[in-house]
Amino acid sequence: MPRPQSRGSGPRSPTPSPCALRIKSPSAAKAQQEMLLAPLRRHLRGLQTVVVQGEVDEALATAVADQLTSYVIEDPEILLDQLRALKEAGTAYFMQGDSRLCSESWSRACMEIRRARGGAMWATLASEPDFARDLTELYFVLNLNLSQNTIKDMDGSLNHPELAPRQAITSLLALRNAFHGLAGCEMYWQPSDAQMAKLWFRKSKTHRLSNDYADAFEAIELAEDLLPDDPVIQEEKQIITAIMS
Repeated sequence: MPRPQSRGSGPRSPTPSPCALRIKSPSAAKAQQEMLLAPLRRHLRGLQTVVVQGEVDEALATAVADQLTSYVIEDPEILLDQLRALKEAGTAYFMQGDSRLCSESWSRACMEIRRARGGAMWATLASEPDFARDLTELYFVLNLNLSQNTIKDMDGSLNHPELAPRQAITSLLALRNAFHGLAGCEMYWQPSDAQMAKLWFRKSKTHRLSNDYADAFEAIELAEDLLPDDPVIQEEKQIITAIMS
């Protein structure tokens, strides 16, 4: 056990922080910088603006920024095949009840689509109407799927109401992405009434499961406007109406 410090012995040397980085030479400094930036260089692409700040080697900072803002798609059809494979993998995980791997697959596909649409190549890619159409539809459907995956979790955790707010945010964010992902892409693809009804239905159910009944009722009425005879929509509306009455 360490001996207590006496009053007259002066201040103790501060305990080194476990996150402190001590570099003994410029060559080691650059090596450490490369190590710290390596995960970003390995996983991120297609960012619109990247600024590397701090005491970083200038050439390294420029190389990292250039790499992270680049997103080269050599063959759009290969990209679509990869995205469809991620969608199918997520569907398989969903059917198996593995919500985590399901979400990872669909979220990864959505991230790749956002990179493609946000990168410098999008103007060129969008000139291929079939590719732009398929990518827009895929993004919409993937986000609807992500919402459904979260709703399934919400249904399964009714005995843990403390989880509902976080789960609702996740579901509603996916639906928001689906809706706003159409902005500027209307000329390529637009959802059918059935697809939009599905969006409003899932928004309604998300609100109901998080005890937000007014918004749930508003959303289910929008779904009903699109598919007035759909029995699932009618059942959901009856549930909400019974709760509110």
